[in-house]
Amino acid sequence: HYMAPQSYYFRSLVKLARGEAGAVEDAENALVHARPAADPQVVDPTLSVAAHVLFACGERERARELLLELLRVSHHTASTRVPVGFGETAWLAAEFGLESDFLAALLDTPATPWIEAARAIAVGEPLRAAELYARMGAQPEEAYTRLRTGRPDEVERALRFFRSVAATRY
Repeated sequence: HYMAPQSYYFRSLVKLARGEAGAVEDAENALVHARPAADPQVVDPTLSVAAHVLFACGERERARELLLELLRVSHHTASTRVPVGFGETAWLAAEFGLESDFLAALLDTPATPWIEAARAIAVGEPLRAAELYARMGAQPEEAYTRLRTGRPDEVERALRFFRSVAATRY
C-alpha cells in the first residue's frame, strides 16, 4: 500500500522517542515499502527518517549510506516539498561532515522557514534554527534542535518538552 512507509516510519519515530524496541525494524520496513513506489514524496522522507532512526540506534554506517542516497536523489529532485525528518537530516549531514553536500542539495530549493532552519543547522547556527521551528510551532523539531546544542539551558528546555509528551528516550 502506498501509505505503508509513512505508517512504519512514524511508528519507528514513536518507538524511538519512547525508548521502545522495534524502531529499527519499523524503519527498515518503511524502506522496503517505499522503494517500489519510486516516488520522491514517499522515498525521500522515508530515507530521511530511516537514517535518523538508524543513527540514533547506533547503526552509523547504515545511516550514512541512507543519508548519501538521500543527498544524491535530493540534488536531482529539488522542489518545495519538505520531507518529514528534514531537520534531522541536516543534523546527520553535520554529524558526518556532509554539510556542504546537504547545502548543495538545497541550492535550487525556494526559501521557506523549514529550509532556512535546516540551513541554519548545516551552517552551525542551531539556536537560529530552534527559533525558526518555534515560530512555526514545530515543537518536536525545536526540542530536538535545542537538545543537540548541548547548552544546559537549551537542553533543559528541550527535556521539558520531551517529558511532556512521554518521549522517555531523551
